[in-house]
Amino acid sequence: MKRGIIFISVFSILAFSLVPLSWATMPMPSNVDVTGCVTGKDFLLFGPHETKDYQRFYKYTINPCSNIPFDFKAYDKKVITANTALNLRDHHLVCPRDVKIVGPCEPVTFTGCVVDKTLFVFKTTFGSIAINAKEAHDIFRTVPIINDKEPFDLSPYEGEKIQLTGGNVTSQYFGIDSFTVVPKSMKVTGKCSKKESKLLSQTVSGYYRQKADGYKKEKKWQMALDYLNKAIESHLWHCIAYWERHDIKMNLNKIKEAVDDVYLFDKCEEGCANLEQLGDNLRKIGEKALASYAYHKALDLCSTGEKKEQLLGKLKSLGLKP
Repeated sequence: MKRGIIFISVFSILAFSLVPLSWATMPMPSNVDVTGCVTGKDFLLFGPHETKDYQRFYKYTINPCSNIPFDFKAYDKKVITANTALNLRDHHLVCPRDVKIVGPCEPVTFTGCVVDKTLFVFKTTFGSIAINAKEAHDIFRTVPIINDKEPFDLSPYEGEKIQLTGGNVTSQYFGIDSFTVVPKSMKVTGKCSKKESKLLSQTVSGYYRQKADGYKKEKKWQMALDYLNKAIESHLWHCIAYWERHDIKMNLNKIKEAVDDVYLFDKCEEGCANLEQLGDNLRKIGEKALASYAYHKALDLCSTGEKKEQLLGKLKSLGLKP
């Protein structure tokens, strides 16, 4: 895909999203057996986990059928099992039946790692039901609350694996956004293992990218760059992070380094269109040496056929000595 790139500008960045877009077009499946927590008319899905289509900890709206009653009052704040259809596009739980109460939703115990003073959860225990993260998309981050409104200070536990128990959970869309900590429930169970850190890495990387975006909006370019560097170190496959980082480097006037990031992005995309466009724009503002550098990097990715001839022609037009 080709994007226009202009020097000393803030580029449009793709939205941060770890949710596969293919879900939006998935048909409503046949009835499945599910487990989850009911809060009012919402259902926080725990399973099934046989397929990635049913991602854990997404919030669904319960839509009973007129001929199959659902006792919202009796099931409120209860973990239930049910047979239902799941509307994956609109996140609706359709016509739940054969409902059974398993136990209370609270207290909830969270087990996870502290990274950047933030709790990334890989095990959640609702009453007697323990939900262990099996894949990266099961991970979520949450904010422990004390004294009704103050975030619990996790800075002393950086890099540690901890357990916290609480209630009054809130969930807007995915995962659990916050909860009220039960006093004296904190337990430190050791350092986060390499296996646990790897499981968390994709979610942690996305968190760093969001932090970088916030600093970028404030034009705090160095802070934004620091967090994007952390994002890339945490999870290298995030190719879009290279694109985001090149934009920040352009604003910091680190043009050659920005070209290198566009090279990494184009390499992910298996093309060289963005490097070529960057070279064109650098040439327009008289940065011939940097334009030459961009064209040569593009040649490294597109070294055959018509594209090679076009790039060689542009290099020649710069009039620089080999």
